[in-house]
Amino acid sequence: FVAAINGLALGGGLELALACNYRIGVIDKELKLGLPEVSLGLMPGGGGTQRLPRLIGYEKAIPLLSKGIAVSGAEALDISLLNESVQEKKLIEVTKDSILQGRAPSTQPWDLTKNNTDNFIHMPSEKDRKNLDALTRSKDRNAEINQAEISIAKAINEGAGLPIEEAIRIENKYFSEIVPNPITKNKIRTLFYGLNEANNYNVRKESIPKYKINEITTIGAGLMGAGICYKAASAGIKVNLIDLSEEFLENALERINKIANKAAERNLIKKSDVDDILNLISANTHYDKIGNSDLVIEAVSENIDTKQQVLSTAMKFIDQDIPIASNTSTISINNLARNIEQPDNLIGLHFFAPVERMKLVEVVKGTKTSEKTLARSLDLLATMRKTPIVVNDCPGFYTSRVVATYTSEALTMLSEGIPPDLIDNSATKSGMPIGPLAMADMTSLVLLKDIFKSIIGDGRQVWVKGTNVLKTLDRLTIEFKRTGKKGGEGIYSYPKGNPEPWTDIKKCFTPTTKTLDPKDIAQRLFFVQALEASRALEDGVISSPMDGDLASVLGWAFPPSYGGVFGYIDYVGVKNFVSLSKKFAERYGDRFSAPNLLIEMANSGQKFHKL
Repeated sequence: FVAAINGLALGGGLELALACNYRIGVIDKELKLGLPEVSLGLMPGGGGTQRLPRLIGYEKAIPLLSKGIAVSGAEALDISLLNESVQEKKLIEVTKDSILQGRAPSTQPWDLTKNNTDNFIHMPSEKDRKNLDALTRSKDRNAEINQAEISIAKAINEGAGLPIEEAIRIENKYFSEIVPNPITKNKIRTLFYGLNEANNYNVRKESIPKYKINEITTIGAGLMGAGICYKAASAGIKVNLIDLSEEFLENALERINKIANKAAERNLIKKSDVDDILNLISANTHYDKIGNSDLVIEAVSENIDTKQQVLSTAMKFIDQDIPIASNTSTISINNLARNIEQPDNLIGLHFFAPVERMKLVEVVKGTKTSEKTLARSLDLLATMRKTPIVVNDCPGFYTSRVVATYTSEALTMLSEGIPPDLIDNSATKSGMPIGPLAMADMTSLVLLKDIFKSIIGDGRQVWVKGTNVLKTLDRLTIEFKRTGKKGGEGIYSYPKGNPEPWTDIKKCFTPTTKTLDPKDIAQRLFFVQALEASRALEDGVISSPMDGDLASVLGWAFPPSYGGVFGYIDYVGVKNFVSLSKKFAERYGDRFSAPNLLIEMANSGQKFHKL
């Protein structure tokens, strides 16, 4: 049996190909092969954990299985996952010839084990065994959250060296145990159903004609502007990059060149595509060449006066019905629109860094943003292959508003004298990819202070009550001159670039004498996020719990094992969540008070998701 692969071979598709004796793939940058089940809290259930290691070796197979990595056709050929690569028009002919000419065997590599045990590619080495043991036994891993990865490792380990039929029975056992897991359901709900729904762009009104995007303008040649230019140009769109600084423009073009070359090295694009992408981008310090733009994106510094000036200037050089977007993470679109001549053309497109890798874009509608502007902006994002979440305007929108509570609570705990490593470790062991204080240092404590000032505004928001985030940041940055990782000294010290404990932190914050429970710390960090997300839903900032969940997972890496912030409330149990929130509110402040939406749901026995 020969598998002729001319598209995606992911999950069951690859398992079917692995069961064949020979695999031939087309030469195409879109070709992907992998077993991504772990990303949905699942594991391969059609022999993947047993056949893949036996075919390509354990050292190469373990990362593909435990991390769900997909490889390109070129990479698959290099690791012997593919036996041949051919042009698509020759695929069927070459596939038939592989059988007729005897290149495709009638046996499997694992069939040879009965007669040849000396050169055994499918027996794990001592190093492989240690890697598998590490996946199952690490004290830093939450067994419940990482059950899929742990089950994969156990299936590989226990099946190694056994006849293939017995090994697959072991895989079946672990597969049947993991399928009913709530975490599996959470991941499938958000990262399969929710993601597909968002990527179908059903939020766009069908009555509005499709908008062809041929050319755009990006104003601002910083990190975000360069990333937006790359993604647009890689989608075949001509891009005008505008900045007042020649130096910034040169740096941006150099950054785009590096992004493109890295993508080519990873076989995400062809090497020949690099020049094509760069040729679509023209850099200029003047606005006079942007008249043919189908859409304009402002990506300058997070300052309302600067942004309004840029937006007003750009509008003088484009047609009156052209959408103009602000890539802002915190500044109100309604406030930006106050001095704009065509406020109905203004919209927020909050891209996430690094733009070339982050799929999510938070689309922010102002009060006067027209449906035509929304539809046209969504058409651009579809061309750029981004995942949109549409929200209504408010301070911090949805993502920045909720993330702010996470960082704010961590800084409040820091001011209470709780050790920073305990705060960060409690977060990461509960599923967050990085601790909130380490993230604060990476962001820059000075920049973070400006961000909080913008989001907090008049300070009436519930999540601000009982916190002292600005005082904490002032103490760090002004009194103790700690600015963050880039400056070498933040909440942690960075003498060699890596974080180390700040030995004098006790002089800044008096250490607590209370008994500390990591579970309590983690719950504080998670509850403030879920509570603020619930308030955003109650306020109409987001339209559905699914939108809120997807944005939390894709936007700031809220643990997908819970399905997102609303999935977390369901996981805890709405009634139990409200009860615990009340206790936290009595202990720490009104920011932990549950909104009426949650109280009513608890009283009526409701939850956010049926699945």
